[in-house]
Amino acid sequence: MSNQQPKRHHTVPQFMLREIAAEDGTLFAYDRRTPDRGVFSERFQKLFVEKHFYSYELEDGRKDPRPEQFLSELESNAAPVFKRVIHAARQGRLEDLSSQDRGAMTSFMYFQWKRSPDTISTRMLDAFDTEIDQGLERFEREHRPITQAERASFASPDFRQRMRRNARVGATVGAGGEALQAIAKTGLHVVRIAHARKSFAIGSRPVAKLTLPGDTVIGSPNVEFWMPIAFDVALVWCGPSVYRLVQCVDAALIRNTNLSIARQSTVVAARAAALVKSLIMHEPVIQPVSKLPDGI
Repeated sequence: MSNQQPKRHHTVPQFMLREIAAEDGTLFAYDRRTPDRGVFSERFQKLFVEKHFYSYELEDGRKDPRPEQFLSELESNAAPVFKRVIHAARQGRLEDLSSQDRGAMTSFMYFQWKRSPDTISTRMLDAFDTEIDQGLERFEREHRPITQAERASFASPDFRQRMRRNARVGATVGAGGEALQAIAKTGLHVVRIAHARKSFAIGSRPVAKLTLPGDTVIGSPNVEFWMPIAFDVALVWCGPSVYRLVQCVDAALIRNTNLSIARQSTVVAARAAALVKSLIMHEPVIQPVSKLPDGI
């Protein structure tokens, strides 16, 4: 693989962070892994970055960049559409979208929901180790005994780490299938904050899936996907297949969205330090499923 491939992978794309950040490109952030640092300011380009996070690791240590290239293509397709949607929403109107535009936006949101470092939990990785061991047992039952050299190879920490990494990357870029199709059939709501002192935050897991207890099936009327794409604009996929603009003056609705994102994210960021501090100070009490006001 070429050594010219980018090593720094943004887990939240820069085009989203640019729209969340202040005019000078600054974001205030809090990283739960380094709580002693408190809330700090940083250029948006330096946040939500992981080295080779979306690269497969080959046996010889080289990196396969194809997953990152796939995600970059999704970003390239969606970014200009989001820019048009944001511009139109700020003018109080809906941007005309083609079916291709809608598809680009929905595909981007779906894979952004999956691609966060916060999506893959330690429990899932532990389960992966168990699956490897069970797979070896099945192989021995159905084919032949595994040699000591093979068993040592499968048990080596380097092998396990590489397989965990590649399984995570593979799951991130795997086809959406029925889930993606179900989201594409729901309504698309462009929510514009009509409140000068309120704004959306963003997190390392920037898509919030809101549900009612016991009803989490994608495509259900009670399942919503919220994704801020600017400090004052968010996209919501939910309900019947409509396309509408919502001018939101409900501070509680904005707050609920920000708390939902903060609770599920390791890193939280916003254009105002006070907003970040308010999101990390208290255990969030979140209302599942929002009550969107009437659209325009």
